[in-house]
Amino acid sequence: MITILLVIAGRLCLAMQLEDTIKIPSPIGLSSLSFAHFEMFKVIVVGIVMLSTFLYSGVLLTFIGLNQEVFPTEQSDETY
Repeated sequence: MITILLVIAGRLCLAMQLEDTIKIPSPIGLSSLSFAHFEMFKVIVVGIVMLSTFLYSGVLLTFIGLNQEVFPTEQSDETY
């Protein structure tokens, strides 16, 4: 679910950059990028991206810290 939201947010940001840089119409088509609360929308999208980045890295570091003794045995069992 979060991945889908991040993909949508990324496409919306790309659409905004294309519209501003190249002066082409919005590729999203159905929604106008000039609605009343556009600045709030941009802040929320950036906030979600930053929050998920820090949240996922924190969860990953916690997982690695809790399973620190398991990783060397798994690495020695792997064959390439």
